[in-house]
Amino acid sequence: MKRVIVPVLSVFVVMSVSYLGYFGSRCLDGGTLQQWMAGFFGTTYFLSIAFGTLYVYTAAYVCGANLPQRITASLINPFIWMTKEVLRLTDSHPLLESLYTNILNSRKAAMPGFLTSSMTPKSWTT
Repeated sequence: MKRVIVPVLSVFVVMSVSYLGYFGSRCLDGGTLQQWMAGFFGTTYFLSIAFGTLYVYTAAYVCGANLPQRITASLINPFIWMTKEVLRLTDSHPLLESLYTNILNSRKAAMPGFLTSSMTPKSWTT
């Protein structure tokens, strides 16, 4: 289990720190420091969401996790991110509309397909 938890937690920590840094930079006045923090943490936040699954899958593979564990581990952080977005949208939209916007929308419903299509055929056999 440790071979899956460590990669997931490392990406989750990067996502959390980047999220707090990006949205925490709003508290600063509009100077250079605020722009630098927003740019740095916003880029890190995007990269951790966009490429965190690739890192988690690869790290779990290197640590010896089997295929179902690797796929499940690589989907945990995007699921947390989408759940956060659904909860954030429920402030201004009904729950069903928030679910449709974030989960049932065709772009995000295709996410598992995009994640698994990046895996090499060799990884499916191990």
